[in-house]
Parts: sequence; structure tokens; C-alpha cells
Amino acid sequence: MKELKVQVNGLTKRVFAAKSGEKIWYHMDGDVHVWAPVSRKKKNRSSGATGAGDDVMAPMPGKITKVLVKVGDVVEIGQVVICMEAMKMEYNLKANVKGKVYKIPFAVGEQAMQDDLLVKIEPVVLAPAEEKK
Repeated sequence: MKELKVQVNGLTKRVFAAKSGEKIWYHMDGDVHVWAPVSRKKKNRSSGATGAGDDVMAPMPGKITKVLVKVGDVVEIGQVVICMEAMKMEYNLKANVKGKVYKIPFAVGEQAMQDDLLVKIEPVVLAPAEEKK
């Protein structure tokens, strides 16, 4: 993990970043984000070469401190679903899609390794009439 100083809208901010495969995980302003470059090559999803993008993965090795959802819950984009502690910092990991929680393989107190699946989310697709509600 590297500590960086970046300028955002004219303000200097402290950012912690770690690379995992092609993804870069970074912690800024109390939130964890992931950036993955868009590849011009089509990846073979059936080979497992890429994740679904809907799952919440561990950005680094750490201990699970809070599980804020349960299997069957419907989550919104940006909703914090699980928290972990790594390098004496707490990371609030958020859902990338609106969907239904399908699987939570870790419990509070358990140790996760980098790129472990923490929360599996099945995307929810609503009919146009339901989206307006």
C-alpha cells in the first residue's frame, strides 16, 4: 500500500492506494473506491478471468468488523454493506449495484485475504413502471 498526496478541486488530500491485478483500490475521505481500467479486449467471462463487478471484494487482507446486511436484503448503489479493518484503518465497503444479497462468506471477527469475496450481490432489474415508484 502506498500513501499519496493528490489534488482534488484545488485541495490536497491524503490517499492510500493498493494495486490488485488490473484494479487499483484507494482510500480517500473515509471511503474505499476501486478503479479498473477499461480494456479494449473482450474478456472471457466464462473462464473466470473477470469478476461480475457486482460483488464486494476485499481490497486488502483485513479483519471483518461489521456485516451490515444479510442474505436476501436488497441494497442500493453506494450502500455500505460490510466493514473491515486493515492497517489500523476501518474501510466501509459499498455495493456497486442495486441488487439482492446472495451470499456473505465471512462473519465478524474473521480474517479475509486480498480479493476474497465478502458480499455477493445479484443485480435487480425492475420493469419501467416499478422504477418510477
